[in-house]
Amino acid sequence: MPSGSVSMVDARDRMLAADLLRFGGRNQDLLWNAFAARGLGQGAASTSSSDSTPVPSFSSAYAGDATLRFSPTDEEGRPVVGAKLYVGEYTARSRPVADTDPATDLPDTFAVVPGERTYTAAAPGHGQVRVTLTARPRQTRDLPVRLRDNLASSTRGATISGEGVGLAKLVDDNEGTTGTTVDQPSAAQKVFTVDLAGGRQVVRRVQVSALPEPGSVARFQALRQFRVWACDARGRVDCSRDADFRAVYTSPADAFPAGVPRPTAPALKMRSFDIPQTAATHLRLEVVANQCQGGPLYAAEQDADPANVTDCVTGYSGAQKVGITEVQVFRR
Repeated sequence: MPSGSVSMVDARDRMLAADLLRFGGRNQDLLWNAFAARGLGQGAASTSSSDSTPVPSFSSAYAGDATLRFSPTDEEGRPVVGAKLYVGEYTARSRPVADTDPATDLPDTFAVVPGERTYTAAAPGHGQVRVTLTARPRQTRDLPVRLRDNLASSTRGATISGEGVGLAKLVDDNEGTTGTTVDQPSAAQKVFTVDLAGGRQVVRRVQVSALPEPGSVARFQALRQFRVWACDARGRVDCSRDADFRAVYTSPADAFPAGVPRPTAPALKMRSFDIPQTAATHLRLEVVANQCQGGPLYAAEQDADPANVTDCVTGYSGAQKVGITEVQVFRR
């Protein structure tokens, strides 16, 4: 591999070839099983080193693959059409291994090397959920997933309002799209109101993602802490005024706990937060701090160089902008 213009699939093939040439292929099983466990199995494909949607494969001819059938159901136990399944903890910048959409060529079954791993399922109107399952050698079984109704989904009729940019992306059931505030937001511009689907709901849980879409915001601008406000529209209360809302939940200061040298994807991915049982027709998300503003590891001077300002808030021109990827709301 004389240059960096090779894909991970290219690199895999060269490692396999090196084993064949130097060791007569004695390590093919070890290599293939390790690659397959990480998505570079037999069917993996990539068009180039810059391919943003390579085809994953978790299959190896040496492992005794298990065959899993993706079987998502809704809150009533009915099959969910149009659901997608990903191996791992992300849907953003990832590609599903199975789905239940009859319009695609992707089946609802897939092969995977044995072992325990996390899967993420997502569907329009249902948000996303993670499950863990241990696949055994040569096993054939269902991978059941219970998907909940996402009350903040635009697919279900929820709407969002506020003064940010691309706010519709916060309620599109897609962790791969990011809404943002303006560069220097006022307090009012850091508040987004969701008119929940189905009218009055009893809410117990929210899911929020701060994983930024490429090209949208820098990782230091990603959400770190937030507050949830609720309004129950009835009588003369129509949830059009700030006074109609009451604060029901403030996230931990490190709701998205990033470290040094910068926030990484595992710190910003979708997270679930239990809130007090709340009856509401509208929920409001207030930005308390982004990573730059709220991350103690990015505050104050980090070195003794007087020419280099290392305090994020005072030294970074984009310190006030905030990016949020997804907001999902559930009854339980």
